Amino acid sequence: MASESPACAAAGRAAGAVGEQPSFRSAALGSLPGLFVFDLDACLWSPEMFELRGQPERRGAQPTEVITSAGETIRLFPGALEALELILADPRLSAVPWAAASSTTEPSAAEFCLRTMTVGGRTLADLMPNRVVGPRAGGKATHFKQLREMSGVAYSEMLFFDDCIYSDNCGQVANACPGVVACRVPSGLSVDKLWRALE
Repeated sequence: MASESPACAAAGRAAGAVGEQPSFRSAALGSLPGLFVFDLDACLWSPEMFELRGQPERRGAQPTEVITSAGETIRLFPGALEALELILADPRLSAVPWAAASSTTEPSAAEFCLRTMTVGGRTLADLMPNRVVGPRAGGKATHFKQLREMSGVAYSEMLFFDDCIYSDNCGQVANACPGVVACRVPSGLSVDKLWRALE
């Protein structure tokens, strides 16, 4: 399992190395990625889709919540919401498109959440038009090959956030997709982890 501090490893470096810096400068210096790529379960929201007893069926009391048929509440992590709102509010970061790469075994449930949860008045589905959701042979590396085809963005311009709780998705992607900067966020995305990744 990854450590609590995000480990960002660009391709060509040792996969899983902690504390390595991404291959671009911080947003404050004007250099930005060409695509933010987010894992979903345990990175942006909780609980994970496979943990649900019921099916997602309606929006909750908050725009970042979904209620299942069993009365469970799926919600964005507060830190993830804050980070996503920051991206939308920042004039530089807001120009960077978003994508999703999720290996959830319940893709229809995840898609319902994406179509229902809103950030800044827009659904996550709208904010992440390029997405690969569901298991793929070859793991997350296959997701990225599809995302490169969908978006036209080179691997070297992608910044990826994943919790890496069950497997080293970041190391796998960094090794198989040269240039992707992959950042472990085992306790979920947050503003601090976003800025550290952009340094």
